[in-house]
Amino acid sequence: MKFCRFLQRIVTLTIFSISPAMAQVDTEFWFVAPEVSIHPGALLDRPIFLRFTTYSSAATVTVSQPAGGAGAMPTQVLNIPANSSQSLNLTPWIDNIENKPANTVLNYGLKSPPQRRFLRTMM
Repeated sequence: MKFCRFLQRIVTLTIFSISPAMAQVDTEFWFVAPEVSIHPGALLDRPIFLRFTTYSSAATVTVSQPAGGAGAMPTQVLNIPANSSQSLNLTPWIDNIENKPANTVLNYGLKSPPQRRFLRTMM
């Protein structure tokens, strides 16, 4: 009986400890970096990356900030070969990308429409 409870706990902990990856497969994406936290002397909201993965075809991905205005992130163009991944570091533009104050609708969104379908993960 004790072994069954032990086994049940192990299975339950294993199921709940698996963290699913956050990803999308599509031809157009919008992203904004959330305001994570503010702690004096600690940079808990850095770095910010977009990671792109292609399938059997190469893709050209353009990441822009259409409504960013003055100080917006410059348009970034990534040429990603087939069956590969590439990362875009957004940390240099964190003040123009991070949605602050939190829970507020702002014009900090990034748009990334590729030529082909690909996988984008958020880290």
